[in-house]
Amino acid sequence: MSERPADDSNLKKLAEKPEDGLHHVGGDSRRPSRMLDRRESFRHIKYDVKLFSGTANLDLTRAIAKNLQMEMADIEVGHFSDGEIRVQVLENIRGADVFLVQPTCYPVNDHLMELLIILDALKR
Repeated sequence: MSERPADDSNLKKLAEKPEDGLHHVGGDSRRPSRMLDRRESFRHIKYDVKLFSGTANLDLTRAIAKNLQMEMADIEVGHFSDGEIRVQVLENIRGADVFLVQPTCYPVNDHLMELLIILDALKR
């Protein structure tokens, strides 16, 4: 099997800056691809993102939701009469990107178990 010699012309094309100042990757180089300016706002793009919180630090989750300009998703976290943790997800999360905020601060055992039970409920 013979090896093809390396073609440096493609590397030179990549190293040169195009006339319009944008580096094009793949496709037809005459058609500029969609390039986003870093200052462009992404708030108009709608993603199906859900932000859930456990009971360890609701203020942290509220601050995150406020910063992201989104609503917290509805979830019910409580305890059965025997002390076991009860979780009920009150929103449809099928196909959504789900984020759960649950610090494992004191009491670590209770908050960690709550985190695991909420994750289990979100998976089902």
